[in-house]
Amino acid sequence: RYLPAEVGSVGRTLRVLLLGCNEIRSLPFTSVLSNLTALERIDVSHNRLGDGCSGGVEADGSFLKEHGEKDVVGWRALFPSVGILCQRLSKLKVVVANNNYLEEFVREDDGENDATDGVILSSGIEILDMSNNQLGPFVFPTLASLLPLLRYLNLSNNAIEELPENIGALSFLRHLDLSFNRIRTLPESTSKLGRVEVLKLCQNKLTELSQIAVGWTSMVSLDLRKNRIRHVSKGLEGMLSLECLNLTDNLIEVIERKEQNFVLC
Repeated sequence: RYLPAEVGSVGRTLRVLLLGCNEIRSLPFTSVLSNLTALERIDVSHNRLGDGCSGGVEADGSFLKEHGEKDVVGWRALFPSVGILCQRLSKLKVVVANNNYLEEFVREDDGENDATDGVILSSGIEILDMSNNQLGPFVFPTLASLLPLLRYLNLSNNAIEELPENIGALSFLRHLDLSFNRIRTLPESTSKLGRVEVLKLCQNKLTELSQIAVGWTSMVSLDLRKNRIRHVSKGLEGMLSLECLNLTDNLIEVIERKEQNFVLC
């Protein structure tokens, strides 16, 4: 259920840590994983992170006895602090944490997480998969400032209702999956995501296409199945690279568009 403390002894050499498909409830970052300073990829998918009382801490106190009070802070976040993520794990590029019970990516309710000596901290993570968790209703507000180099982001199958306004600052983003959430509208800043090529928004609560399409000139595949979209006439004009558009199971009666090179798929 808990990661052995011995893992921290290989901190200077370990680059890849694969822990998927276990029964892990908590990750001892403060006492163990923060020592893995060479870590580039971590996979903790299909575990029980965030499950149980106090963010995965056993009711009998066994985790507290084994790892100490610093690791038991009563949150359901993958990372305990921005400081550990951005400073101790500064080489981390790939984080796979799908199919757990997590409610947060990083604990952000501590003042020390925002900045160090006035400098805003950021991580070099490029690929993040937190699908099939319990994120929501609001994705962490420092998404863009904390993870400015993201290329792939999968937050599908959560309980997200709103995205942070600054999501448009993710200028390197290529693949965005927000399927199976509760999103009704997207922030205006999403129009600035000009490099996104694949967007998955199926099974949300979107009512129109025009609000999300403006400025997405690199879009190749757009999946909008099972929403509440009625009109698409204005939403396709700027999507000059679009090849695949899926509008299955919406409320569309008429499609009006200019000639473009895409396929309804």
